[in-house]
Amino acid sequence: MAVLAPGLGDRAVRVVGVRGDRFVEFEFLLRDQDLSLQLVLPYPEFVAFCAEQDAAPLPPAAGVAGAFERLKHSVKSTGKPR
Repeated sequence: MAVLAPGLGDRAVRVVGVRGDRFVEFEFLLRDQDLSLQLVLPYPEFVAFCAEQDAAPLPPAAGVAGAFERLKHSVKSTGKPR
């Protein structure tokens, strides 16, 4: 069982995909990295979910970081996904 890194608390999220320049596909990890839920939410709801769950962000999955950064920038500059 792979326990989350010290200091992360017992909840974390890892972005695993971006869909249609609007949705964030992510894993919600509970207490250890072997217990997770895969969810898809629009970016603003993803941010709210992370805050409500007090979930620490983990680095995005390989190959996803660029698309996720573009989505975050798009929302910050326009206030909504493209």
